[in-house]
Amino acid sequence: MSRIFKVGQCVAVVAVAFSGIVTGKEKPAAVDLSYWVGDWSASAEQDISIVLDERGGLYLEGFAAWGAQDPDRVDRGAINFGEFSAHVMAGWVRADGRLVFAVGPDGSMPASAAEQYDCVITLQLRGEVMVAEDNMMCGGHNVTFTGTYQRRTD
Repeated sequence: MSRIFKVGQCVAVVAVAFSGIVTGKEKPAAVDLSYWVGDWSASAEQDISIVLDERGGLYLEGFAAWGAQDPDRVDRGAINFGEFSAHVMAGWVRADGRLVFAVGPDGSMPASAAEQYDCVITLQLRGEVMVAEDNMMCGGHNVTFTGTYQRRTD
């Protein structure tokens, strides 16, 4: 399932891929989505917010920038940024705490279907932190969501 979101001038269609093998009548183990919920920050320029949505899944919004902490760049308007929004069905979140998705010019797709210039993001819960990794195709020059995120308490 995919959804279209308009954020400022950017339009993103985001879906999350669930990769796992289910045979016969087995069902994937239920995942406690509350572990994902929170406002996560890896730096002053990297934030991901996650809430439970009304459909029983997660809603994610991410924002990353490069140069926003440099007053000279700010004065010149030389800041690059990237952002994403996603509704994630509960079944798409793997029991091992991993979530992977891709976004391209034609919308969202499983990471395995991403082409060279599509944005691919992997999120992994590891205890009290969330580790993110992307392929440097998720925004402007030098913009990345890659980092170790802590849940904000403010």
